[in-house]
This record gives sequence, C-alpha cells and structure tokens, in this order.
Amino acid sequence: MQLLNDYVQLCRLNRPIGVWLLLFPGFVGLAVSSPEVPLKYWVVFVVGAVVMRSAGCIYNDIVDRPFDGRVARTKSRPLVRINNPVPLRWALAFLTINLVTGFICLLQFNLSTIFVGFAAAAMIVTYPWLKRITYWPQLFLGFTMNMGFIIGCFSMNESVSFPNLLIYVGMIMWTLGYDTIYGFQDMDDDALIGVKSSALKLRQSPRLFVSLMYLSTTTCWMFAGNLLQFSWGYYVGIALIAVLLAWQVLTLNIHDSNNCLMRFKSNQWVGLIVLCAVLVGG
Repeated sequence: MQLLNDYVQLCRLNRPIGVWLLLFPGFVGLAVSSPEVPLKYWVVFVVGAVVMRSAGCIYNDIVDRPFDGRVARTKSRPLVRINNPVPLRWALAFLTINLVTGFICLLQFNLSTIFVGFAAAAMIVTYPWLKRITYWPQLFLGFTMNMGFIIGCFSMNESVSFPNLLIYVGMIMWTLGYDTIYGFQDMDDDALIGVKSSALKLRQSPRLFVSLMYLSTTTCWMFAGNLLQFSWGYYVGIALIAVLLAWQVLTLNIHDSNNCLMRFKSNQWVGLIVLCAVLVGG
C-alpha cells in the first residue's frame, strides 16, 4: 500500500490538473485536424497524457532534488521528504514503466508522429534544467506542454497548417501566462536558492505581463478560427475564455499562494472550453 501511495504522489495522480493541461491541447489537435477521428486515437491520447505527465513529474523530481527540500511547497515530495523518502531506484523504476507505456502509445501513430513524439520527449528532458540558466523556463514549457497539439495534427494529417500553427502559438502564450501565475507561489524561496523563473523576473509587473500573454492567446485563437472559417459557436467559446482569463488577471494576488493556485487550476476549464469550441464551431 505504501508503494502504491508513493507512486501516486510521484506521478501527481492525486493532482490531475497537469493531466488536463496536457490532454486538452492534444484533443484540440485531433479535433481541428479532422472531422472524423478514430475512437482509438482519443483513448491513446488519454493514456499518453497520463503516463507522460507522470514521467515528466518523476523526472522533474529526480533532477530537482537539490532544490525541492529547500522550498516550502515541495519539501514534502517523496524523494526529499524527511520521513521515509522514496529510494531513487524506485523512482527510476516508476519512470521506466511510464516511459515504456508512453512509447507503446506513440507506436499507434504514423512515422511522422513518432518523430514528433521523440522531439517532445527531448523537450521534457531539457525543461527542468532551464531554471538554472534562464528566467524563461516557462516559455520553453509552453512549447513542451502543448506538443500534444502538434502530435494530434501530425497523427491525422502528417503536417501542421498555418491556422493550426496559430492555435499552437496561442497555447504557448497561454501556458506562459498560467505557469507564471503558478510560479508566484515559489518566488521568495526561488530567490533565496538561486532558481530562476518568469515569476521572479516579472514580480514588479505581474498583471501587465499575464494580460499580454492572455491577450495574445485569444487573438491567435480568434485569427485561427477566422482562417479555418469556424462558425459562431467557436467565437462564443473564445469569448467565454476571454472572460475567464480576465478574471484570473483582475483577481490575482501574487503574494497569496492559494490565490495563485486557484487561478492556475482554473485553466483546466480554458482547455475544456477551447476543445468544445472547436467541436461545436469547426
């Protein structure tokens, strides 16, 4: 039972927000690329999102062990907690299980998609190291978190059209905005231990930056909808997203961790709404 509990905590299965933020871009990539997506692909994307998010969390915890024990929010993580920490060998075993499962998922697609999947895996490996050298790891995370969208496009068409590329750029800006909000929870500890983030860089003008990112997001998605000749239902969805993102910005308090976490978590609804907008208006 303890082993199962450790696995759940390492994979953050008790915190599914990360799965939703990884899954919805992939679903949108499928939906925007074809009106008839095989049921098998939807199922494979669900499994892939769960195991790759789990793999990313485990790998991130392994890489971040020198820091996690010194940050209030992360010092109770399984690999660095004081009482009965999880041995590194178990973390590596769990990581291997998830990576093998993710590879099996990837093999269900065409060769072009498999290559894109390997590129996404390389980005996952790179991401945790960037906070040591740049204030913009969240920008790289934007490219990484939304690779599911590119995989969705390639799995159906083996290419990404210009309108779909606009959707992807909008997703990158969206992720940069919401993960900066998430990073405000740790900015004081990060400053003390020398870890860099966009939250630290922008702590003097947080609302302005996040507003610009979210404005870029909705603008890209509106233009993409126009180029794809989506119906009015799509624009209703984007309008709802604009309201939700505006609420995040207007009520944000970067000095209140619970406030930041709640606004970060609300982005699962953004992902769901944009998926519904594409399905209804596409």
